[in-house]
Amino acid sequence: MDAPSIQNAKSYLDFNGLAQLKGQAQQNAGSALRETSQQFEAMMLQEMLKSMRQTIDKSELTSNAATDTFESMFDKEVAVKMAQRG
Repeated sequence: MDAPSIQNAKSYLDFNGLAQLKGQAQQNAGSALRETSQQFEAMMLQEMLKSMRQTIDKSELTSNAATDTFESMFDKEVAVKMAQRG
């Protein structure tokens, strides 16, 4: 069987990926545990990045909903990549 990778379930918010992970857990609990751990680590890293970003002072020019949404999405992707690399 292939080595577990977070690419199968790209995000802990992806319902299709979550269903795949549940199926994988029934077949091979070890690889599912590793993947679940990586996703949990990504979630914790995302929260850390979010907390770090909140410490930065924002000006009126850089403070709007679109920027906040983009930064949140960017932090999520960075966290997933960081968790993949260990």
